[in-house]
Amino acid sequence: MAGIVLFMKWKDQLFSLNKLIMKNKEEYEKFVAVFAQQIDKYILSLGYFNQGYNLYEDSLKLRHIEICYLNTTIQRRVNVNYSNFKYKDFHDASIVVSLGKLNKLYPIQNILENEKITFKQNSFSLLSYEGEFEEQIILFCEYLIGVFNIPELQEWLLGKKWVDIPFDWSPYK
Repeated sequence: MAGIVLFMKWKDQLFSLNKLIMKNKEEYEKFVAVFAQQIDKYILSLGYFNQGYNLYEDSLKLRHIEICYLNTTIQRRVNVNYSNFKYKDFHDASIVVSLGKLNKLYPIQNILENEKITFKQNSFSLLSYEGEFEEQIILFCEYLIGVFNIPELQEWLLGKKWVDIPFDWSPYK
């Protein structure tokens, strides 16, 4: 009997968690619209095209939106993933920007670290920006364009540089 009660509590908690983390589709569509409005002109000027976006759920049932930009001439890709996760006292609205070849991407933070360029890790969370949701996206896009304009990163974006970045296992030891 105790096992059934424990299972029911776990099931209720899981159901509550799923309700909390499954943000509505409108938020993600708003992110795509504002992000594209702010970034498309810049990234299209580099020869990339907006391949579109996908809304998907990962194995933990977390909803993500992915925007993909391609430059087939230089065989490069930029992916932008946004997810908004809330559970109890924890909240994160993170953005992962990845850059690389068509078949191999690196998070932009790894490229910046490899190039010895300092940055604030929390700059890739919308929660680190003031204002309403749309204002936060605009501020992040301004930050991202600034990062894209760093000469070392420009070389990556324009296909002039590629380095295989080894995975840093030190945090997992």
